[in-house]
Amino acid sequence: SGATIDNLGTLTALTSFNNSGTLNTNAATSVVNGGLTNSGTVNAANQINGAVTNNASGLFTVAGDLSVSSAFTNAGTLAVSGGNLGVSTNLGNTGTINVSAGRILSTNIFVNGSGTINNSGTLLNLLGMSNSGTLNTDTVTSVIFGGLGNNGIVNARNQLHGVITNSGNGLFTVSGD
Repeated sequence: SGATIDNLGTLTALTSFNNSGTLNTNAATSVVNGGLTNSGTVNAANQINGAVTNNASGLFTVAGDLSVSSAFTNAGTLAVSGGNLGVSTNLGNTGTINVSAGRILSTNIFVNGSGTINNSGTLLNLLGMSNSGTLNTDTVTSVIFGGLGNNGIVNARNQLHGVITNSGNGLFTVSGD
């Protein structure tokens, strides 16, 4: 707790690497094997081979292009700001996700539970997206590829490619030109 690790090579854990301090694993050569559980601060790039859990107290910043070979669960803050994030399976969110303009967050299935997503970049969902929280994809640079099932709140602008299903208590608002 409170410690800082600067990883320019490979960190390997038998099950999962647990971070409650600061983990800088953001070089082109940085690799984390065995997954990562974060309750502190992570600045990441290159590869994480295993599942990622970003707990409620966690701040996870994508500092360069990052590939995650398993699921990503976010209950804290995920900032896709310095590179693109590719998650090979599912991404679940009950926290806050911020995707900057010019950045891509891609996954097979994207489930936004009670969380908030602020998308100024591109969300690429190969098998679709489910939203029960708040999805703000309402800038001139916001793009979503893949279907969207909404039972929460969506504020949309610019481009949404795929089938939109608004059901239950879903509120879908289109703004802008």
